[in-house]
Amino acid sequence: MTDDKQRILLTGLWQRKNKKGEVYYAGNLSYGATVLLFKNEKKNNERSPDMMLYMVGKEDQEELDYAGSEGEIPF
Repeated sequence: MTDDKQRILLTGLWQRKNKKGEVYYAGNLSYGATVLLFKNEKKNNERSPDMMLYMVGKEDQEELDYAGSEGEIPF
């Protein structure tokens, strides 16, 4: 892995489950957007990415499918 001086920390990620029980990871970016990391359910070959990273703006965060109190993002 690269030296810490060469990396920029964007956010920490918390493991969550949606109402369907699917695991994803969520974190907060400093300007109010949330990032969501999901397993790539459409991975069809070895060259396809394993995970998909999405960014959600403040105005769209209320529409996300969170699991509730234990599954809520802590921010």
